[in-house]
Amino acid sequence: MNTHSCARPSLWRPNEEKSVGIQFCSALTAIAGALTVYFSAPLIQGIDTFMAPFASGGFIYIAATDLMPELHKRNGARESITQLIALLTGISLMSALRLVMA
Repeated sequence: MNTHSCARPSLWRPNEEKSVGIQFCSALTAIAGALTVYFSAPLIQGIDTFMAPFASGGFIYIAATDLMPELHKRNGARESITQLIALLTGISLMSALRLVMA
């Protein structure tokens, strides 16, 4: 069970109230983080150059933990090449956006 599946109610069936509470707290941490960055951005110079790689790393972590096991279910060479091209396209787009935004 990874960190993303902790709040899934289907994994906490014996105590559904607890799962709803955990899911609510998980959502509150995202809101608290967004508000913290929003209000502290004017006070901290250069926070945008720190937060962009931090957010990108979070998305890469989610892709690695949730999406990669799904990709391994298909074994064909054509599917593997398609997946590799899609992955490299995504990385290229993130790099291009970073260069454009800088």
